[in-house]
Amino acid sequence: MLHTSKTPNPSAATSKLSTLKAVVITEQSAEDRLLNNLRNIQDDELHEIRLQLQAIKTELERLKPASDELLTMKEVCKMLKLSRPSVHTLIHKKKKLKPVQLLDQDFRFLRKDVEAMIADSYKNLLSGTSAQD
Repeated sequence: MLHTSKTPNPSAATSKLSTLKAVVITEQSAEDRLLNNLRNIQDDELHEIRLQLQAIKTELERLKPASDELLTMKEVCKMLKLSRPSVHTLIHKKKKLKPVQLLDQDFRFLRKDVEAMIADSYKNLLSGTSAQD
């Protein structure tokens, strides 16, 4: 017997509904998907994640260089991505870097001084652009 009524097939409607749900789920933002996944995490899994994050944080602190570490000229050039003459200009003409001079041309630099110079350069750059605007 042939079914010719105009009423939709219930299985087709269910199929369309599941397709619509799949489209809605894939259109969620990354933050929404992350929040949904976080809600499904069990307490013991969350505790394990916290322990792993703490271990990572501890290892990063251990690997972080000391701020009072002395750097060679070569290390400073690499850190600043500058040539030796440019670093000498920062020392002698611009007076932006304060070295510890061991011998005639043998310089060492405190890591915190180099990092402070970089931070000051960014502050000057940002204040200079905001003054022009």
